[in-house]
Amino acid sequence: MDHPEYFKDLEAVKDSFKKFLIQAKQTVVANLSDPVVNQILSIHPKDVNTIIDYSKHLIDFTLQIPGEFNIMNASAAFQVGLILGIDPQATRQSLERFTGASRRFEYIGEYQGAKVYSDFGHHPTEIAKTMEAVREKFPKERILLIYQPHMFSRTKTLFNDFVKVFQKVPADKTYIIDIYPSREVDTELVSSHQLVKAIQKEIEPKFRNSEKVVPAIVYIGSKNQTLNKLKPEIRKGDIVFFMSAGDTDELAKELVRS
Repeated sequence: MDHPEYFKDLEAVKDSFKKFLIQAKQTVVANLSDPVVNQILSIHPKDVNTIIDYSKHLIDFTLQIPGEFNIMNASAAFQVGLILGIDPQATRQSLERFTGASRRFEYIGEYQGAKVYSDFGHHPTEIAKTMEAVREKFPKERILLIYQPHMFSRTKTLFNDFVKVFQKVPADKTYIIDIYPSREVDTELVSSHQLVKAIQKEIEPKFRNSEKVVPAIVYIGSKNQTLNKLKPEIRKGDIVFFMSAGDTDELAKELVRS
């Protein structure tokens, strides 16, 4: 789940989608491989006579944007195009030409031979899927992830999920910035420093007797300190990936300008 400032739990999220679904007419395009989606669709709106499971109709696209989740999204869009009577070839060509939305795996430029990207990801699932796509696109490059948690309530509610994700994130080094408050006030509910400590506590025992390199997770402090600490770490050929729904996009652009 997400947006804990609005939804107290997953059931509240499901209820919201059910209210939306009741308004549907004729056709619903959904991913029935997801058990939660299946539960939501169990209400089966009376005006809906067709449910299309796009997870069973994945299209063999050659997309400009990486990630299995983008194949899923494109397949859903393709099914909607068929429903609307759009020429399938035109839909395919449009999807295959699409280079991505702003702040979604967005290429910003270069800094001393390193490629710099910005992404809006801020939920544990988003982080995991996006970073899998980054590693898929750059299998041999060194990846530096700079992550800024977004909102204290989200970080607190999903704290354990963040810890699990960052234990496995396929980055060579991860830097975590102080939480971006957005519309919230810092009441010392949770901090990025606490998050990094929790991640490190889980990682260290697992690698104690292993020959593998322990994943590097670093607390970097405030946004204003980030670039000064980051620049000496960057090497030619690196992938520098800024991720947050906060203001790390500004950092990515400032890095490229410098």
